[in-house]
Amino acid sequence: MNWKIVAGAISLGALMGLALLAGGILLPTASAGAPTTQLAQTAQANPTAVPTTTTPQPGVPGGPAGPHERGFGGPGFGGRGFEHGGGPMGGFETADGASRVISGTTNMISLVKGDLTYATGKMDTGTVQDWLNKADGLLKAAQTASANNEYGKAIATANAAGSLARAADMLMQQALGADKLPSYNQRPFPGKDHPGFPGAPGNGTAPTLTQAQLSRELSDLYNEIIMKAALLKSTSNAGDANTYLTTAQNYYKTAYTAYQAGNYNDAHAAASVGRTLLGVTNDLLRAATAPNSADAPVLVPAPNF
Repeated sequence: MNWKIVAGAISLGALMGLALLAGGILLPTASAGAPTTQLAQTAQANPTAVPTTTTPQPGVPGGPAGPHERGFGGPGFGGRGFEHGGGPMGGFETADGASRVISGTTNMISLVKGDLTYATGKMDTGTVQDWLNKADGLLKAAQTASANNEYGKAIATANAAGSLARAADMLMQQALGADKLPSYNQRPFPGKDHPGFPGAPGNGTAPTLTQAQLSRELSDLYNEIIMKAALLKSTSNAGDANTYLTTAQNYYKTAYTAYQAGNYNDAHAAASVGRTLLGVTNDLLRAATAPNSADAPVLVPAPNF
């Protein structure tokens, strides 16, 4: 596959954050099972260690921002960047805000379904179809919440649907090449290798992924997984958030294996999907505690530390 195709593998709606690098084809066989990847590159002698246990590692968590932290996008492509209640970006739990996010997510899911039609028969689309079916279910739940004036829940749930659909599209991009998919020319940025995105190849030239870069990416993803797991333990009504957390953990395991073998493109591709699935968990956690309106205060935790 030439790098012109790889350069196009920025996520649907330019919202996936990291550019996808198709060094290997990543085709999970079950939504909650451990994915597989082709490891074809030569292993390096002493790869930098990345976490393998459940012990949080020192350092600043988060690192390269995932799709839920970047704020890319806007109306028509999932509405990212204006939907998160609370904090500096809060105050958008309104009927209009919910309508905009639901509409954008609806449009984006439709594009991914078009990609699925093209991909059917060219790759294993079982996981893609499963995730899109679940994205439809989340979108319907968001519409119901909005109708019940639960605008914060509606926004977060619609975002979870969008994240899951984006993860599904990632699998098709990695397997077939982003510029082969029908949605390629319908994405908001004319330059699919937009230089503003960390990891974007730029000008059709593949970036050189170094050991240091991948070690930081995976370490950051690990810390995010640990933090989300801790939050999930204290949230009892987060729906299927635990399912997507488990799937994100499985993608981390795949990325870790590829990293240890020196296959940095494969590691990056698996980590990108894992981070997007972790976004589904994050949105479902938000939905569980989201305020109904911009005027409703949220719980302020006591300083129990």
